[in-house]
Amino acid sequence: LAAAMLLAARLAARQFGTLAGVIAAQMVVAAIPASIRMMPLRIDHHAWQIVLALVALNGMASRGPRAGGTLAGLALALSLAISLESLPLAIIFAGVCTLRLLRGQREWLSAFMVSLGLASVALFVLTRGFSDIAEHCDAMSPSHVMALLWCATCCFVFLPRLRHRPPALSLMMLAGVGLGALAIMGTRAPQCVGLDAFAALDPLVKRVWLDSVAEGLPVWRQVLLVSATMVLLPLFGLIACWRLWRNAQDQASRDWWLDMALLLAGATVVGLLVTRASAVSC
Repeated sequence: LAAAMLLAARLAARQFGTLAGVIAAQMVVAAIPASIRMMPLRIDHHAWQIVLALVALNGMASRGPRAGGTLAGLALALSLAISLESLPLAIIFAGVCTLRLLRGQREWLSAFMVSLGLASVALFVLTRGFSDIAEHCDAMSPSHVMALLWCATCCFVFLPRLRHRPPALSLMMLAGVGLGALAIMGTRAPQCVGLDAFAALDPLVKRVWLDSVAEGLPVWRQVLLVSATMVLLPLFGLIACWRLWRNAQDQASRDWWLDMALLLAGATVVGLLVTRASAVSC
C-alpha cells in the first residue's frame, strides 16, 4: 500500500506539485477496489500487480524514452510472471508506445518490447526453470515467452531500420510481427488462442466454482455498490484527462493527456470485464 501511495504521489507531484501528490496518495486508499487488496495481513498477488502497473505508468511519464520504455517493460514482465492477467494491460501499454512511434518518438516501443521480452525469458527461467514446460493458458508458458521474444527481436532489429521511412511502413511491419506472434501461439498452444483462458476447464467445475468467484465476473454481475465504484472512479479520471487535454497549452501536453486517457480507458474496459482488474483503473 505504501509503495502504491508513493508511486501515485510521485506522478501527481510531477504534474501538479506537492499538495496534489499528497492528495493522490490519499486517493489510493479511497480507491476501494485497489486498496482492499493491499490491506495489512491480506496475502493477494493482485496487490503487487497494482503496484507494478503504477511503476509502468511512472515509466511512461519519464522524459527519457529508453529509460522509461525499459522500466515499463520490466514492470509488466514481472507482473506477467506473477499472473498472465496482466497481458491485456501489457498490450495496452504497447499500443500507446506505438502511438508515440507514429508521433516520431520511435524509441519508446523498441525499449518497451525488448525489455518486456528479455525480462520475460529471464523471469521464466528464474521462477519456473525447465521442470514445467507444459503450455498453460492461464500462466506464462513457453509459447507466451517465445511470442514475446519474437516481438522483441523484430522491434529491435527492424524498427531502427525504418527510422527514416514513412510511419505507415512501421505499422505494416508491426502488423506482421503481431500475426507472427499469433502464429507461434496457434502452432504451439492452439487451445490458448482465445478470450477464455479457462476454456479447457471441466464444464461442471466451471459452473460450480469459477462462475461463482465474484471478483472474476464482469461489472453487470456485481452488486450495485461494487459496480458503481468500478465505473465512477475511472470515469472521474477520464473526465479529468479530457479537461486537461482540452486546456493544454502546447502539443506535448496534449499528447501526454491523450496517452493517459488511452491507458486509463483501456484499463477501464478490462476492469469492466473482470472485476478484480478494475483495481488498476481505479
